Amino acid sequence: MQIFLTIDEYDASATQYFLNDSAKAWRESPLSNAYASFFQAIKSSMGSGKYGIGLVYMTGIMPLLLTQAFSSYNIAENLSFDHRFSGLCGLTSQDVSNAVEMICKNQEEKKKHILHQLTFYANGYHFCPDRRVDTVFNTSTTIEYLNVSFHVQCLAVIAQVGHQTL
Repeated sequence: MQIFLTIDEYDASATQYFLNDSAKAWRESPLSNAYASFFQAIKSSMGSGKYGIGLVYMTGIMPLLLTQAFSSYNIAENLSFDHRFSGLCGLTSQDVSNAVEMICKNQEEKKKHILHQLTFYANGYHFCPDRRVDTVFNTSTTIEYLNVSFHVQCLAVIAQVGHQTL
């Protein structure tokens, strides 16, 4: 049985060093050594027969961290700007429209108002500078807005309408 490992915000602990332009301080920190050891262990476990790590999916805001500070983990492929994955980290217009339709039912004015608000405040994200792609809505902001506005558990609604980007 292979393991599929997900690491969310892999760079959260290191961000403070790089935001303060302290790459040298990061390299000399005990945390840097711990990161290097951790990612070396992951790399050595990848493809290790039927019990190894089959795939690693990481999110973070600093892709350079993998290349500059993690030479021991030099097998990563940055998909951030690949147009095929441009809608991966958000909700499509169709996702949001379907969710609002389920919540508002026949309240056309309310639907228009909600969609306008969400489009203004939570839409416009994309991670593909090379070509025009459909923008995505920020998932957390959208769900929180719908939860507060309608006092419903909108995560279940979003899951029910389905995520159409893939």
